[in-house]
Order: sequence, then C-alpha cells, then structure tokens
Amino acid sequence: MKFDNAWNQGVWYALRSATGRPSPQPLSVEDLPAQGEECRRIMKITSAVYTSKKTLSKRWFASAELLNLYLTKYGLSCLNCSRKKTTAC
Repeated sequence: MKFDNAWNQGVWYALRSATGRPSPQPLSVEDLPAQGEECRRIMKITSAVYTSKKTLSKRWFASAELLNLYLTKYGLSCLNCSRKKTTAC
C-alpha cells in the first residue's frame, strides 16, 4: 500500500520532536521520560480513533443489517405482487 510506512515514520518523528534530537543524532537515556510522555500521548490518540472506528463500524453494520432486512421484506412483497399479477401493492 501507498502509506504502509507512514505510521512508523510519524511515530519516530513525534518521538524525535519530543526529545529535541534530530534524526542522525542518537537517542540517550535522558530522553526516556520525554519519549514515555509522547508514547502515552500517541496511545491516547490511537485509542480514541480505534474506539470511534469500532463504534462507527457497529453502527454501520447494524444499519446494513436493517437495510438488508427491509430490502428482503420489500423484495418478497414485490415478488408476491408479481405472482398475483396486480399493481396494487
């Protein structure tokens, strides 16, 4: 996929930004508290996104099931009408 590596690069960028060390410089033990805080921030954001996606997926599937049920009933109704050869359905 086009953006497979974008997530990894974004996380590394955020961790580097939190420590103030640009990419070629090595990270050190002193950077761990800043990295820990940044990891917690990233986890809060990703957890919120995951929860939202999960909720929306459940709603979408529930809506899709209701739509499928409606279309099935409507389809059966139309089928019965066509068998009766009437137009008053």
